[in-house]
Amino acid sequence: TGALNRNGFAAEMGQRSPNGKMLANTTLMIIDLDNFKRINDSRGHDAGDAVLRETAQVIHKNTRTTDRFIRWGGEEFILFCENTNAQQALVIAEKIRAAIETMTINYHEDAISVTVSIGLGVAVAQENFDDLFHRTDQALYRAKHMGRNCVVLSDNTTPT
Repeated sequence: TGALNRNGFAAEMGQRSPNGKMLANTTLMIIDLDNFKRINDSRGHDAGDAVLRETAQVIHKNTRTTDRFIRWGGEEFILFCENTNAQQALVIAEKIRAAIETMTINYHEDAISVTVSIGLGVAVAQENFDDLFHRTDQALYRAKHMGRNCVVLSDNTTPT
């Protein structure tokens, strides 16, 4: 996919934030392919791999050079954006969501369409990555429950 893996991202985060704290206006997006299991089950894992590659290319094309793009696992990607407020992040996330919704993946004789749900979280000053991830994951969960193919911004309250 051309995305960093978790280990590569962890090493980078250790250099960027040795104390584990995020700067304010650090944005995290969790991008999850909707109903991906259905693609693998009905068309096979090679088709699923093609979907992952094409989706990753669309995400790459719609991000900035300073953003970090990570394959988190399975059909889940993360976009880590520094110096990005909520308004800017919503524009980026919606641009990615819309671009993926309109793409068609041609796999053999089959045309595959996909959508993504995106959870979005913006760090408050000195928030740790795990808390930001948890809030962002909750936003993704809400996006899935709202019917998928949407972007949901988390609240800015860190868990206690």
